[in-house]
Amino acid sequence: MGRSLGFRRVVTKIEDPELEHLCIELGLDDTIIPDRTIGRYLADRFDGRNPLELSTMIRDVARVFSFAVGEEDEGAIEALDLPEKSRVICVYRNNEFLIPDAETQLKAKDEVVIIMHRQNLAKLEERWTPQRRQSIS
Repeated sequence: MGRSLGFRRVVTKIEDPELEHLCIELGLDDTIIPDRTIGRYLADRFDGRNPLELSTMIRDVARVFSFAVGEEDEGAIEALDLPEKSRVICVYRNNEFLIPDAETQLKAKDEVVIIMHRQNLAKLEERWTPQRRQSIS
């Protein structure tokens, strides 16, 4: 609804984590799942970790991007033909965290997380963000 009203940025709040993959497929990149966020924060604090560590590790020109695999991208990770200075760092399949290796085969609806140089962000968004693909076709 926010997009149809012309808002440039829409933050989607969902209660059911099972719906997160739909948000990714629709290009709703700014999704908040309050129970998960609070739970992860508390678990990290109880384990003696600072949950804000990651934001201090990914700095300067590094960026992170994620997308949901469509049928056209099923297969070997190598077949994604990512730009130089881009690498898949993890995959979520049915809410399971996977660290991919050379033999990992992507399946439709997997969520792929890529770390890259910021110069590649526009290329990846153009390729995998639904609203941009629709405007190109």
